Amino acid sequence: MLGIRTWFISKIFGILNAHIMSEFLEKHYDEIFLKYDEKVLLRDVDSYKNGKGNLYKVLGHFFKEEQFKCMGARGQMTPMEALENDEVMDKIVAFTKTKPNFYKKTEALDVQDFFRNAGRTASKVAQFPIKEATKVYETYSKVGDTIYDPSCGFGSRMCATILNGRIYIGTDPNQSLVVKLNECGKFLQEHCGAEDFEIKATGSEIYHNDLNGRIDLAFTSPPYYDYEKYGKDEGQSIVKYPTYEEWLDEFSTQTLINCGKYAKVGGIIAINLKNMRNRGNLPLYDDWKNILDNINGLKFKEEMDMKYSKFLKRDYKGKHWTGGEKHENSNFGQREPIMVYEKEKENVVYKREESKEKGMSEVENDFSQNPERQTGVKVKKEVIPEKGKLEATFGVPPFSILNTNQGYWKDRKKEWNGIGIESEVGRDARSYNIKEWVEEKGKSGGGSSQQERVLSDVSIFDPVLTELNYKWFCPPNGTILDPFAGGSVRGIVASALGYEYTGVDLRQEQVDANYENIDKLSIKLPIDPVWLQGDSTDIQNVGGEYDMIFSCPPYFDLEEYSKDPKDLSNMTYENFVKQYSLIIKNAISMLKDNSFAVFVVGEIRDENGFNRNFVGDTINAFMNAGMKFYNEGILYTSINTMSMRVSSQFLPYRKLGKVHQNILVFYKAHSRKGTQRIFDLPECKFTPISELPSEKMERKRIITSKSLDNIETQMRTKDIECEDCHAVSATREAFEKHLTGTFHKRMVGEE
Repeated sequence: MLGIRTWFISKIFGILNAHIMSEFLEKHYDEIFLKYDEKVLLRDVDSYKNGKGNLYKVLGHFFKEEQFKCMGARGQMTPMEALENDEVMDKIVAFTKTKPNFYKKTEALDVQDFFRNAGRTASKVAQFPIKEATKVYETYSKVGDTIYDPSCGFGSRMCATILNGRIYIGTDPNQSLVVKLNECGKFLQEHCGAEDFEIKATGSEIYHNDLNGRIDLAFTSPPYYDYEKYGKDEGQSIVKYPTYEEWLDEFSTQTLINCGKYAKVGGIIAINLKNMRNRGNLPLYDDWKNILDNINGLKFKEEMDMKYSKFLKRDYKGKHWTGGEKHENSNFGQREPIMVYEKEKENVVYKREESKEKGMSEVENDFSQNPERQTGVKVKKEVIPEKGKLEATFGVPPFSILNTNQGYWKDRKKEWNGIGIESEVGRDARSYNIKEWVEEKGKSGGGSSQQERVLSDVSIFDPVLTELNYKWFCPPNGTILDPFAGGSVRGIVASALGYEYTGVDLRQEQVDANYENIDKLSIKLPIDPVWLQGDSTDIQNVGGEYDMIFSCPPYFDLEEYSKDPKDLSNMTYENFVKQYSLIIKNAISMLKDNSFAVFVVGEIRDENGFNRNFVGDTINAFMNAGMKFYNEGILYTSINTMSMRVSSQFLPYRKLGKVHQNILVFYKAHSRKGTQRIFDLPECKFTPISELPSEKMERKRIITSKSLDNIETQMRTKDIECEDCHAVSATREAFEKHLTGTFHKRMVGEE
């Protein structure tokens, strides 16, 4: 039989067999999840009521296990998941022993400090400071009032409410947390004379008619989108509404509408929220305030200044980021503002016609089509030049059809080819003319115009198209990942324009030829391109994050690049699509949030002459990986001999002569570790290549190997590593600032 304590622990964590319990957790459970007797808890309550304590023991007693089941912003797993894994815990304990100046407590307490301070492996979620909640209640309500909390969290706001003579009503979708909230509330009622409370086990976006017109103050600190993970319950907002636009429209908007309906006339709605500068400039505060501003019946009253207690003694200037002034120190003392609204009339209505009032077009107001609305950062509005001068501003007119037959396009292409790009070198693949293709496939009349080439040379990517896409969809000096590198053109153009390019190709001969081409150029590249030999299904081995993905994949078996069974051109189409989709998914995992991916593709026909829907399969692969289909362009290519060949395929088979390729642009919306990528458009006018900057630049990430299977990197020469805490600074100024910072002092035991 299981021992009572082991059985109790196994029930808590849902473990069916006691032997699954990790040795570390078995050994330290009582110390980590410390339980207090009634007298200790009551002394803690008395200390809080006297203005001295923060109710740490009470909150820890009831809610610590629930907190450990949630994942903090920096972590890759929850603290509970780490505690249940001995291998993970061995690494965490070993790490704490390497920092004796910082980790000076018992093994269990040091691990908790790790979860709170340094937990890149696992980090705990934050507890709302109870003294700040108390201050809000004292400012905007009186004894006997009814308080509504849309997102209960881990009990601090509930305790502050009912211990200060207010009635508390809260909603939270976390079922196990609701149990603990009820346990805590009943304890305070029975032993401390606390006021009534009610917890509804739903998300705040769910409307409760019984709350209509009952609330004196609605106050909460809602989830910061996906900044922290509060559980995997189906009711969690980030689970129900995974994209930022869905979360904002379905969760945030409905929550605030409900608050407006629940509030009495004259009642207050107060929301603690901030814009996330370290989360891709996620404009949470601005977006929630915009929603409240568009609810008829609510009026902005003021903004309350709130700082977390441990920062109250710090004197920092500046304001939180709302598009205005920035804090002098972005890591400490950042304000946690509270927007305060008052309900002026009984009926509240949300103005969904916001776009009409602000003069925005339907597309501009559509989150799915407008990255600016997703990020909240205003994109500089360019004045469209007069007709005939678009190329002076954008390189070529940014229309959905790009015409390679225009004079400006031909001139620029000639200029690029003139510097010595030999993209065809190293590519012993061949394209088919109609006779070869028919003989190879054993069919007649099945070929498409793309497969009916007179020349048996391999296709070469257009350098002008490459330049335009980099300038339009990648920030200046950004990083570019190319999972199907092929020839040298995309890497050379990127490097000549100051972008950091990393490409992967299956064939070693191609990689070697690309590097050899660099030495033959008539210009000096300011930054070194990198080509890696390897199977792109393992492209995540490259590591790092990228500002753009740009590539032109193999068109199944239209061109055969090698006899390697891993070569996509040698697979069945079903396996080709499967591997192709996996490569896209793995590449996207390294793309920064709010960034673009561009693939140039064309339709291909099967052995019977029917289109395979390769373009559609490409779109599906990106969308299934979480990308938004953002633009579709047509690259109108040269007709050349098509006018002579089209009759032979159209008259008998009605097959159109194909003189275009598809440019597919995808957008990666907000998610974890997002960064703002909607940048001001750089100078797009074609600068003579000979006049492009040639001053040597150092890659942000230096890759010294040429194999995807054995990635080797080195620090930049200007990077400075701290010998004490191993933090890396990009400049001497940043390094000197680091030495005086709190992180460094904490790690070396000076604080």
